[in-house]
Amino acid sequence: MANELAVFLHGLGQTPQTWQDQVRDLPSDLPAAAPWLRGLRPGSQNRFSLRDSAAEVSSALTMHGAGRAYLIGLSLGAMVALQTAADDERVAGLVLSAPQVNPPRWLMKMQGAALKLASRRRLADRGLNKDAMQDVFHAMAETDFADRLHEITQPVLILCGDRDRANLQTAKLLADQLPHGRLAVVPGGHQLNTDNAAEFNRLTYEFLAELRQL
Repeated sequence: MANELAVFLHGLGQTPQTWQDQVRDLPSDLPAAAPWLRGLRPGSQNRFSLRDSAAEVSSALTMHGAGRAYLIGLSLGAMVALQTAADDERVAGLVLSAPQVNPPRWLMKMQGAALKLASRRRLADRGLNKDAMQDVFHAMAETDFADRLHEITQPVLILCGDRDRANLQTAKLLADQLPHGRLAVVPGGHQLNTDNAAEFNRLTYEFLAELRQL
């Protein structure tokens, strides 16, 4: 079997360290990477774009010598995972949590306006770049991936917290429209990988175990 790699893609307002519970429970024979999304690393001069972020994930696969990859993404990271899967045949499966396909522009503008009021220093203390986060809201407002869902032919597990009402409709849409999508609604909120790490990990690694047998 080609060299495998599990890649964890964080959401907006998170860092790669958000995945520590998942890395802790990772199967011992499955290598993993948790890169920063393009433009969100503190001090980065890059601007965020969905396509460029996906290209950087593909570059990470090449750097790790991966011939077969499993992408696990939350929110913004789930969008990057979808883009990567559409562009890179090495992606063998996806786990998407709190996914979006075409985020409402009004919501992105509202969240961007709220971000303007946030303390730059406090965000920096959390390892977050305020300007980069604003770039993401602008980029997401222009994103509509609905017309490319048919290109995602890999198996996809969609996870959604039962309290994450904002993303439940999109999760159901993805499960219906992706050729090989399945949905699991479990107790938890928007950040399911930390809200209910035990269940997130159980479902994720059971799904990956299935894929690794294919």
